Amino acid sequence: MVSVLAGVMASVISKLTALLGEEYTKLKGVRREVEFMKDELSSMNALLHRLAEVDCDLDVQKKEWRNQVREMSYDIEDCIDDFMKNLGQTDMAKAGGLVQSLVQQLKALRARHQISSQIQGLKARVEDASKRRMRYKLDERTFEPSISRAIDPRLPSLYAESDGLVGIDKPRDQLIKWLMEGVDPSVQQLKVISIVGPGGLGKTTLANEVYRKLEGKFQCRAFVSLSQQPDVKKILRSILSQVSQQEYANIDIWDEEKLINAIREFLKNKSLELPEGVGNLHALQELREIKVRWDSSASSLLELGRLTKLRILGLRWCIINTHSNKEAFVENLVSSLCKLGRLNLRSLCIRSDYGYSIPLKEMYGYSIDFLLDSWFPSPNLLQKFQMDAYYFFPRVPAWIPSLENLTCLDININPVKEETLEILGALPALLFLWLSSESAAPKQRLVISSNMFTCLKELRFTCWNNGEGLMFEAGAMPSLEKLEVPLDAGRNLDFGIQHLSSLTHVIVKIICTGATVQEVEASEDAIRNTATLLPNHPTLEIRSWGEEIW
Repeated sequence: MVSVLAGVMASVISKLTALLGEEYTKLKGVRREVEFMKDELSSMNALLHRLAEVDCDLDVQKKEWRNQVREMSYDIEDCIDDFMKNLGQTDMAKAGGLVQSLVQQLKALRARHQISSQIQGLKARVEDASKRRMRYKLDERTFEPSISRAIDPRLPSLYAESDGLVGIDKPRDQLIKWLMEGVDPSVQQLKVISIVGPGGLGKTTLANEVYRKLEGKFQCRAFVSLSQQPDVKKILRSILSQVSQQEYANIDIWDEEKLINAIREFLKNKSLELPEGVGNLHALQELREIKVRWDSSASSLLELGRLTKLRILGLRWCIINTHSNKEAFVENLVSSLCKLGRLNLRSLCIRSDYGYSIPLKEMYGYSIDFLLDSWFPSPNLLQKFQMDAYYFFPRVPAWIPSLENLTCLDININPVKEETLEILGALPALLFLWLSSESAAPKQRLVISSNMFTCLKELRFTCWNNGEGLMFEAGAMPSLEKLEVPLDAGRNLDFGIQHLSSLTHVIVKIICTGATVQEVEASEDAIRNTATLLPNHPTLEIRSWGEEIW
């Protein structure tokens, strides 16, 4: 109602403004009144716009004032419309005869006299409405803070003193036990616990007490209260402030995307335990940094296959080869990947949970060799596969050659052979390749021909034992813009880089082990001289490995 009235008022103000224009200069006696009404109605219109924001909360007095303003606006508009209509007919009659013109001029005088008297009456009504607005202080009373709206009824529960809570210790301790130990203490599992019941039973108070007791055990934590109509931005701001424990400038004006990106950036490289019940999140499209450990639930891996809309999956695989229940974990993960691959999966990232607390010899125990031949049918929609692990496939996995949509591949293969490059080079959509190996095939130059990697834009090749190295034939990789390769100092300096006509950035890692200073310097000079001949004059970075030896 208020929003409709605001639209009518805007129309009236526009017509009053027109009356003050040059074509109505003969209304000298009422111009001041017209201007007064325009100013007063403009002020009322501003109030009406504010009333529209709280339309459902208007009391009887505000509604009565609004209705009176509505009727007054309609009367003013009718008055102006009638006057303009009569005046318009007078102007049209000027082209007629003298008698007709005199008659119409008399009608115009009568119209101006009538509108003058009407405007005087309408002005009085406007003044009266304005006085009632001031007398009843509608502006102040409408927008003063309302306690019933401002305070969440659950808010007192969040700040209740634990000493004053009666009968809460037992259920609180039971929830903590379930969360930290699980139903079966011998198998630790992350739990999602629901506290249900009618309002007023103390559910929020209980949840808050559990949070207070456990918050010190978690590096990143947040307690968020949701309503039936949640303010998503407010929730995201609260989560970001709590997990980061810092203030952000102008955070109140951040949109949802910026808030989500800030939370994601802060939680980068932090992981979550895979919770039970994850299969119930049917709308989930992205799931990253999920840690699968010895104390995780193997059945939760099987639930991943129920996420029919999942597009992005990132796992930290922390199951070592000697794990007593490894077969169950592997079987359930492979089953889920096969299901997801037939649905919407676009990206898969598998990392090892290596770190300073894990001995080096154990890092090589996180094998994912179960992915070599078990993923069937192939995930045809997969666009990105990434592995970040101290594990190397002995060959290209059987499901990779059929991936027609794969654009980004980060993979470890040892050793790298000519066959390896031929298989990867045939991927029709591949744009980015990061290939790592411990060694290349001995006594074999790895040749990249003109019919391989025709779309590739970036190649990063890392190899600790480079063998004879790479060789780029004429016409190879016509779209390659960024190249990162190893090169043994003093050996195979001509590797065909001059054939890569689209290069814009080059990183060469010179392996200095066993080389003299002169050999290293000669290699650097040769690379610089060759790079200057490339048509795009790419930027060049030269890095050294094992330079402490020479």
